[in-house]
Amino acid sequence: MSNFKNRDTRLLPPHIFLGSAISIVVLGYLETGSAATFNLGGYLVGVAALIIFRSATEFKKAKTTIHPNGEASALIKSGPFAYSRNPIYLAMFCALCGFWLATNAYSPAIFILAFPIIIRTLFIEKEEAALEQLFGDEYLKYKTQVRRWI
Repeated sequence: MSNFKNRDTRLLPPHIFLGSAISIVVLGYLETGSAATFNLGGYLVGVAALIIFRSATEFKKAKTTIHPNGEASALIKSGPFAYSRNPIYLAMFCALCGFWLATNAYSPAIFILAFPIIIRTLFIEKEEAALEQLFGDEYLKYKTQVRRWI
């Protein structure tokens, strides 16, 4: 995405995800005094991992970069991208919800609320503008057919 203006940023979505996941688990532990339990949350994390893996496979098949600051050489519309324009970000959000559910705590919910706002503001809006410039009408048509999240 040649017009993505945050090329110098070292903060990437996986960093935000990892920081949020660790914070959720730590806050949950501090609130409940117990370690996370494997419940529905564990299944959500597993499904999220599968979605990320499947999405990464689509990037590899299309021979384009998965890096949010990289320059796209193809518009991916297959696999998970047929259902969400941002399946990796959606999967990260689902995984965070899974970690939260596993903690059985309330306080980590702040990270569930903040994550999509931060990702949309710092990455999605810029990525979508760059994709629109790179792929024009093809991307605009895709935007009308596939929702941003789900």
